[in-house]
Amino acid sequence: MTTTSPQADAAFRFDRRAWTTLLVLCTAVLFEGMSLSAINVQLADIRADLTPSPDQLQLVASAFLVAYAGLLLAGGGCADRWGGRRVFLAGVAVFGLGSLGAALAQDALLLVLARAVQGAGAAITAPVGTVSSESDRTSR
Repeated sequence: MTTTSPQADAAFRFDRRAWTTLLVLCTAVLFEGMSLSAINVQLADIRADLTPSPDQLQLVASAFLVAYAGLLLAGGGCADRWGGRRVFLAGVAVFGLGSLGAALAQDALLLVLARAVQGAGAAITAPVGTVSSESDRTSR
């Protein structure tokens, strides 16, 4: 049986702020993942409501992933340059605007654009969890 010192135990415990941060990051990743994977279920309703061409329907399904993949590295660079918290909040705002645009879209082109905005927001928020904080940088 190993015992650890109280100082070592305290070092591994999360405080309330750390748990809140973890919860917010996990929630953002959950919403982004749901947006990416749920589109396959929604395609039938999109086809019935907006009557897009087959090409437009494929773009609706792909726009999120193309924007996400194309901007993922830029999101990491922005987080390094301007700080993780600021970039994360901006990414969540962009993702939210894209979600609002997708909900209000009245034709397939607007839906494609809104899905691309969602992907851009997701790409901005994704690398923030791996970027060290400002306090970590100054303590090195």
